[in-house]
Amino acid sequence: MSGGTLYASNGKEQFTSANPAIVQLANGADPTTGVLKIKIDSTDIQIPIQIQSRLNTVIQTHNNTLLAPNAWSESSGWQDASKFDKLGLNMLNDASTSSQLYVYWSYDQSTKHGLEQLMPANTSNLRSAITDVKAPYFKIAILNGDTTTAHTMNVFAYLKA
Repeated sequence: MSGGTLYASNGKEQFTSANPAIVQLANGADPTTGVLKIKIDSTDIQIPIQIQSRLNTVIQTHNNTLLAPNAWSESSGWQDASKFDKLGLNMLNDASTSSQLYVYWSYDQSTKHGLEQLMPANTSNLRSAITDVKAPYFKIAILNGDTTTAHTMNVFAYLKA
């Protein structure tokens, strides 16, 4: 065997010509330990910081919905949030009047299993909120808190993973 002899932690020779596992020390290896100084400059394994893309989608749940004074509007269908972890909502009101926004959560697209108030009563005409997804499906409910005037409202849901 060329190079030095490698020893195990028990002091016995680990690799010799009598041992069937004969090892040739690489050029540049330390002859007493067999350690080879190498530099790793690439890998085929994806490192967590190498994100290829993010999954997202936008859904308009209320499109120019005219709400009577002091009336609620619930979006017509359940939206699928099963592939996402965050739900962002933007509500636009045609005037700075009192309004609220709630999210209903469901596991089966028919039963309301949870309710979350994301936008409590406020008079801003542009509002935003974000929450963690809490069930596979959601539905939006909005309130026109103005007791005398109907208002046109829009709601956009932004799902992201």
